[in-house]
Amino acid sequence: MARTENTRDPRSKAILSSFSDLLRDNDVQLKRLERLMTLQTPTASDQMIATLLERTVKEGMAKEKEMRDKVEKLVNQLSDPTERYVVRLRYLDLARWEDIGYALFGGNGDYTGFKGPYLAKTFRIHSNALRHLDAVLDAVDRGTITI
Repeated sequence: MARTENTRDPRSKAILSSFSDLLRDNDVQLKRLERLMTLQTPTASDQMIATLLERTVKEGMAKEKEMRDKVEKLVNQLSDPTERYVVRLRYLDLARWEDIGYALFGGNGDYTGFKGPYLAKTFRIHSNALRHLDAVLDAVDRGTITI
């Protein structure tokens, strides 16, 4: 089925969400390892799990670095700095929507009374960013740009 201009290619969100999932997973594995390393009297099983987790954490960090480089190159293709900011806050810093809205508009004097409309504006910026990133990915597929 051919795409139309109104059909959003979800690839950019899938790429960004995959990276965010990796960050969360790496964080969980690191916390597990830290917990095992602080046990007063670890069992042999605890030590074996810690050894496996150390390897898992190292592999996860290597994958994170490789993927972060690719995500940053993609995000840098956005011409709008506000779009880059929103994407980085959401997918690289794992910020909540409310925190992103505040980062963008919290300095506005009417922010407290109009959080809803400002949050809606944040969502629009995010949606535009994804649409623009999808266009970048399409251009890469066509060979018109390289990243």
